Amino acid sequence: MPLTSFTHSLFVGRAEAAANSTFSDTLATKGDFANKPTATIDVLDPTFLDPTTEIEKAVAFRAISNANGIVLSFAGGDADDDAFTWKIFGWKNENGPAELIADGTGILGSQAVVKYPHNGVAATNKFWADTIVVSNNYWIKRVDATEIGSNSVAKVWFDTAGYRYFLIETPTAVGVMSAYFGYW
Repeated sequence: MPLTSFTHSLFVGRAEAAANSTFSDTLATKGDFANKPTATIDVLDPTFLDPTTEIEKAVAFRAISNANGIVLSFAGGDADDDAFTWKIFGWKNENGPAELIADGTGILGSQAVVKYPHNGVAATNKFWADTIVVSNNYWIKRVDATEIGSNSVAKVWFDTAGYRYFLIETPTAVGVMSAYFGYW
């Protein structure tokens, strides 16, 4: 079967919120599958895989995910050059532990978020990250990032490697931060 890449809109991978590490702070007691946060991305959720035809999250999941890889971009803060940290966690299909995929840092550039990509609402004093650095890669494959620094949009990406759920944290940030994801 040939590998195909779909084109689609951006989805919210982390709702705009203040810096937090709520999940990673409780890994010792709540790192199991049953305690994965409600904000976890499910790459087999048809709402994300085809938002033009699937409107209910209750639709049966496909056995094979179309999400071979995932790409993330960060936005937020309250001024350009704000720095932040990030962490990404993943889970297999069911009953597995939370696994730290990678962590790193980022810096917001001067390119403003004019309208939020997921709903078209005007944004004020929010900026796209133009620098993302992978500090630690714990994944079974390589996690890469663009370290642009030229006021464009930096991205971090990785092969989903058959994993289904992903959680994005920004433990330290100035202002509120959000993350958007796409897949291929």
